[in-house]
Amino acid sequence: MKNQNIFKNDLKLWKFDKNVANKFSEIVKRSIPCYMNIISLIRMFSKNFITNNSYVYDLGCSIGTISLSILDEVKNKDYVILSIDKSKHMIDVFKKRIKKKDKRIVILNEDFLDSDIKNASMIILNFSLQFIGRNFKQIVIDKVYKGLNKNGIMFLSEKISLKNQEINRLFFNMHHEFKRNNGYSNEEIKNKDAMLKNSMFIDTIEVHRNRIKKSGFKYFEICFQFLNFCSLVAIK
Repeated sequence: MKNQNIFKNDLKLWKFDKNVANKFSEIVKRSIPCYMNIISLIRMFSKNFITNNSYVYDLGCSIGTISLSILDEVKNKDYVILSIDKSKHMIDVFKKRIKKKDKRIVILNEDFLDSDIKNASMIILNFSLQFIGRNFKQIVIDKVYKGLNKNGIMFLSEKISLKNQEINRLFFNMHHEFKRNNGYSNEEIKNKDAMLKNSMFIDTIEVHRNRIKKSGFKYFEICFQFLNFCSLVAIK
């Protein structure tokens, strides 16, 4: 596998810049276990939960893989996907991937903390909430709950920490092994961890559950987990 060499330099802070955006597809596949399986899960949920005359929000849409997958999966309903990301570089790559204009998709270069959410049948936060400061995470989930229609669904994916430190350390090391198996060197892994230290704010699954419950959701459960990577669904 061709090495992207993106983490060779000892950088100080993780940024979704042009370099990351242009290589994002390979980065996530090599860094997040079962990434495409999670996309497949989102496709299945979208087919069952998206309703006519509603919005679908892809919050932190990056280069649009999820949004485009949903468009491909759900073809016989009248809905609009609002794909939102504050990285201009991500949005630029996303726009280049769209082969022809589709009225069902609106791409917005903005911070989803400032986005208005309404009339939503589905809202996706796929490894994006973890880049929001802890003081703002409850605000985001509250906004999601309020913006969802009855029987609407939130799909949330996050890297998590575990309460048991021995298991947490084991999963952490196993994830490093996963990345080595995908072509990253120990130097690259170390550099990426250092870059993410002050940019990614991970929580335990218990914290996520409490946050979701506090917002008003009554029905929520884990639908996927691989080591310390987890996806949950919550239904209003």
